[in-house]
Amino acid sequence: MTEKFGTITLIKDPIKYELTPLRTESNYEDHRHPGEIVRSNDVLLDSDRRDFTINCMYYTNVPYKAEYAKLLQTKNIHKYTDDEIFLQRLDDHGYLYIKDLNILVIQDHKHIAQLFVAGIFQADHVMSMLKSAIVFTVGKKSNTSKQLRIVVDPHK
Repeated sequence: MTEKFGTITLIKDPIKYELTPLRTESNYEDHRHPGEIVRSNDVLLDSDRRDFTINCMYYTNVPYKAEYAKLLQTKNIHKYTDDEIFLQRLDDHGYLYIKDLNILVIQDHKHIAQLFVAGIFQADHVMSMLKSAIVFTVGKKSNTSKQLRIVVDPHK
């Protein structure tokens, strides 16, 4: 663990994951290492300090509720085979649900702020997002996972 940054390394052979708490940084002495680090509860503030998009993607999962399945069965499902179409829809709407993988991808800052209030995940907001989400399928067998995976990518 790196105490200054609060980073811990989770090892699940052969992969190592570095987990770092939300924070802001300032007073860079060498354009790389911050002189001041302040813990934060704001996902968007934390993402602003990141140098690469992949370094500011956030992931959580929540129990998959029966109401989600009922709601999503009534929606129009778009099958996509072209990544450009998928990415354009994500860009247009700010969030999408991928049914086959049970993944809700969120890029819109307004929705991210409502999903994480003061650093606390707001599970109730997931239902309102799913009500208006565009649903995609990639043509694979439906996922029967008991978890809804949420990927937050504030730097689209």
